[in-house]
Amino acid sequence: MRTRPRSTGLSLPHPRVALLAAILVALAACQEDANSPTGVEAVAPPVANATAALSFRQVSAGWQHTCGVTTTNVAYCWGANHYGQLGDGTETWSPRPVKVAGGLRFLEVRAGDTHTCGVTTDSLATAGATASGAISAMGRPAPTG
Repeated sequence: MRTRPRSTGLSLPHPRVALLAAILVALAACQEDANSPTGVEAVAPPVANATAALSFRQVSAGWQHTCGVTTTNVAYCWGANHYGQLGDGTETWSPRPVKVAGGLRFLEVRAGDTHTCGVTTDSLATAGATASGAISAMGRPAPTG
């Protein structure tokens, strides 16, 4: 013979009511606390860079530096500059593009290991360590021989 389960006198709420109650408890617990270490902190907006954006039509990556020619035929380089390969007349590393010195107009640049070469609108230009180890600023190569 089967017996009926004994009633405890407690009735369980409808499943939707239980779900709604759980959601309300969770939402109440997730409110922001101004004293909490995970609270939202006021952060100053980033400072805008006043320089205009550059538009490159050609880019070349070397060992630790990159160079590119803009749509206005100006060359820029950034990265390592141990040998003057950025062509800006310094040996200072730059995380941002720096304009190549000399006022030359470029058609193309190629970044190498420790040097950069470029084809200008009227000749060639080099910067950085040459095969003989000489360091040069971006400019027309010296005649050999």
